[in-house]
Amino acid sequence: MQTKLLKPSVYEEVSVFKHLGAKERVSISNTQNTLWFIMQIDGELAGCCGLYLAKAKARLKSVYTLPQYRGQGLGDLATDYRINKAKELNYKQVETLTVNPSYYAKKGFVMKSKVRNGVWKMTRDLV
Repeated sequence: MQTKLLKPSVYEEVSVFKHLGAKERVSISNTQNTLWFIMQIDGELAGCCGLYLAKAKARLKSVYTLPQYRGQGLGDLATDYRINKAKELNYKQVETLTVNPSYYAKKGFVMKSKVRNGVWKMTRDLV
């Protein structure tokens, strides 16, 4: 049985994914007010994700998973974990920018606007 884990991290740890993510249009950048998380499967580094903390709402930042660990539920784990973290920090709303709106719609997000070609802003109330 696999043990899947997200643990708090710092940008320097997740920056190892920056160039890998860029090849797949996944932005991993050092922004202020971002909580970073390392994803692991059975103790092996599998990817990373971030949660940007703005004044009014939190934003789910990019998720990057190494190819050999894809399809094992880490994306769902990362999404649910960051939504719960935003609730824990008393945010009333969380947003995301996505190229996959159908996935986030299943997680309770509502389409707000088209940001640019193929990228959508979606929000979810946390109250």
